[in-house]
Amino acid sequence: MSTCLQRLSVPESGKRTRVGAGRTLRGDGAKKETGQRRGGPAARGGSKRKKRRRNFLFVRGFTNSDDAPHDSFKSKGTTGPLCAATGNFRLPRCGIALAVAVVLATCPLPATAGGGPALGPRRIVSLVPAVTETLFAVGAGQQVVGVSSYCNYPPEVKGLPRVGSFVSPAVELVLSLRPDLVLTSPTPGNRNAVDTLRRAGLRVEVVPEGSGSLEETFEMIEKVAVLAGHGAEGKHLVARMRADFDRLANRFAAGPRVKTLVVVGRRPLVVAGPDSYLDDLVKLAGGANAARPLGGKWPRTNIEFVLASAPDVIVDASMAGGATASSGPWMRYPAIPAVRNGRVYRAADDRLLRPGPRLVEAAEQLGRWLHPKVWAGHAERAD
Repeated sequence: MSTCLQRLSVPESGKRTRVGAGRTLRGDGAKKETGQRRGGPAARGGSKRKKRRRNFLFVRGFTNSDDAPHDSFKSKGTTGPLCAATGNFRLPRCGIALAVAVVLATCPLPATAGGGPALGPRRIVSLVPAVTETLFAVGAGQQVVGVSSYCNYPPEVKGLPRVGSFVSPAVELVLSLRPDLVLTSPTPGNRNAVDTLRRAGLRVEVVPEGSGSLEETFEMIEKVAVLAGHGAEGKHLVARMRADFDRLANRFAAGPRVKTLVVVGRRPLVVAGPDSYLDDLVKLAGGANAARPLGGKWPRTNIEFVLASAPDVIVDASMAGGATASSGPWMRYPAIPAVRNGRVYRAADDRLLRPGPRLVEAAEQLGRWLHPKVWAGHAERAD
């Protein structure tokens, strides 16, 4: 922070402070400044007169306003605090208090006496729901100061500031939270926003989605934990999840594999393919992914494929509502075994769609749907 403040000196009462090209702020009884322009001739009054320090305020950001990813970030003739926070503009007549606030918004938090960060980042903005859940699961919840508009778990995030989606975060809102770490996921849609935040001096880390497999999910959890300064907690969480998954797999190992189709979108029809973490989850719960012939992670398909594949269970994660058996819009296709036998299930919440700490709960729910008798028998033995 001290480095940033060296670029700003607050004027004494009654003196002008230069805050922009050709612009000054006048205090009571101020006189015209007689200092020397940078690179210009000596000021009037001789060399003996003490030169008055000129105070410039530059804020790191865009090299020009056309780099901004949204029109609201561009300069339209009158710069303001937003422009100052996101571009190399000089501030207008806006007062020293505003100038200080803008500079502080782009300064890193203080370091420890040893010169390093104080036990990891202390102000984290998470733009990815699964990352947000991971931060809280590893004990970094108190470090989170802002989240995306889609982050809704755990309940503690409800009171946190929202900064837009991970695809198009509101840059000015992120800057206003003074984070020392911003976490997002790789997607072409947010590249401009990521570049903008980095130009503004923020540390932005792009973490893997963790959606290709459960192993990728574990890697994401451990990386997020390390970035947040909770590496040991991350390893412990992953070890616990592995143990829970092993117990779940052993429970259904002897039973038949239930042909299962996991639907993640219906317009168009999108299903979980063999290259997704949901394929692993279906296996753990004693199922066989009906979409394996399609290949890929999230393949698009049609009702003809669903009819031909004849799944015994359909888990529709695109449908809102409770986790109860319901054929819903599938009622028109009684030829599908899952529809005919009343085994179309709606995902109660987004646990199934978040590759993160709650996947154990999601796998257990799949187990209840795919093997209700096995699950009921296990519950009775546990009692």
